[in-house]
Amino acid sequence: GKIQWDTELHRMVSSYAGFSFRSPQAYLINLFHIVERAPVSYLELTRLENKRLSHASIAVPLSPHWRIVGLWNYDWNRQESIESVAAVEYNGCCWNAKLAYREFIDTFRGTENSQQAYRALRKRSGIFIEFQLKGLGNIGSDLAKLLGRTVPGFSDQY
Repeated sequence: GKIQWDTELHRMVSSYAGFSFRSPQAYLINLFHIVERAPVSYLELTRLENKRLSHASIAVPLSPHWRIVGLWNYDWNRQESIESVAAVEYNGCCWNAKLAYREFIDTFRGTENSQQAYRALRKRSGIFIEFQLKGLGNIGSDLAKLLGRTVPGFSDQY
């Protein structure tokens, strides 16, 4: 974990607490909690809220060929899930297949001082499928890249 302290204002600016575990058998568990306080001048000008986010993710091998992966990101200020993924993967000797369901909130692309726009973000969801012939290429969504970006410590190899 870590804490960042503002010595002039005598207050915490940000804090991070986390736990990550990866076993030799390819089990993966991540738990994180982040708090970021908006700078005082920022609060006065834009009325943005402080950030309080939590992250939980797992990768669990069910057998030498099957694995499940899941993640959940939660925004405590909005009191809602901002991203969740549930995936199952088959990894054979010659081919690999992944199926995932993802629900997430659109990335904000407006001016950052618009609190109404922040609250009006829409949830989206999708089903992703990837099929790979090892050594030749893959068809479908690049789920290994998505999972590697959203699940800390995730590896396509297990």
